[in-house]
Amino acid sequence: MGYAVSMTDLCVLVREKPTGQRWRELVQLLSNLRGAALSQAIDEARAILSWPARLRHASADCPWLAGVFEGALDPRLALVGWASVRHAYEYEYLQCNLNEVQMIHTVAGFARRLDPSFDPPAVVIDRGNTIQTAYGCGGGQEWEKRGDAMSGVLFRDEVTEHAAETENDGAWVPYGLAEGCQLRVHRHDYLGGRYSFTATGPTPAVLEIAALWGEMTRGGG
Repeated sequence: MGYAVSMTDLCVLVREKPTGQRWRELVQLLSNLRGAALSQAIDEARAILSWPARLRHASADCPWLAGVFEGALDPRLALVGWASVRHAYEYEYLQCNLNEVQMIHTVAGFARRLDPSFDPPAVVIDRGNTIQTAYGCGGGQEWEKRGDAMSGVLFRDEVTEHAAETENDGAWVPYGLAEGCQLRVHRHDYLGGRYSFTATGPTPAVLEIAALWGEMTRGGG
């Protein structure tokens, strides 16, 4: 009986004028279905693919996104037009799987997938380093900007010198992406560390870069 009521509600929703509230109701309805009932509901809901892509937005806490960094796509994501994803990768001291030197190029590649119009030149237009060593109490900033005035990737790192080890707190951020697209890789490193990856953009591109990032953190790229 519950399934019949859900399908009735679904049929009504997908035929009404698209609104943010109706999309949220649809997400809730589909989240409660499993198995054959879910497959049938997804087929019925494909009519909403004519709704604006940004209206069909899955926020980073949407349970449908739970497996994207492992490359496991919930079938309901076929109905999503825009998504936000986030991932935290923590590592022990000297055990990081990511190549910090190549990260600015990696982020540029992700940005191109997220926004095909993003095509800055691979040219360093600004670079600097104010780091000073002071026997455990030094520090400063390091930065690099690649691209041109319109688009590119900016890396900026805050460095603090401690007696035991240097602490780094920085981020790689593309600029000049299409409206609404966002991408940021933040790293904090001090006797171990954490990378935080966040992205927002159209599907399937944002889901694809999430899967690539997940593979990288597992040591596959």
